[in-house]
Amino acid sequence: LLPPSAAPFLHETRCPPARFVRAGRGETDGGSGGCFDVAMDEEATPVPWVPVDVAKPDLQRFPDFGMVASCAVEVRVRR
Repeated sequence: LLPPSAAPFLHETRCPPARFVRAGRGETDGGSGGCFDVAMDEEATPVPWVPVDVAKPDLQRFPDFGMVASCAVEVRVRR
């Protein structure tokens, strides 16, 4: 878990929104329609995106992420 203080080090950028659309029901996917394409939403406002893989950060590409201190959280459910 990353605290709010990590935000400046996450290399946040703006990306155009997109969605997955079913590519079709052809013979290559057995007719199941299991293939998808990405459809860009050209008219929508760009959305914030964090490109860093926080589980295995590439510090060569995202050196600021090395400044982030993560938090360990334990959740207990009472019954």
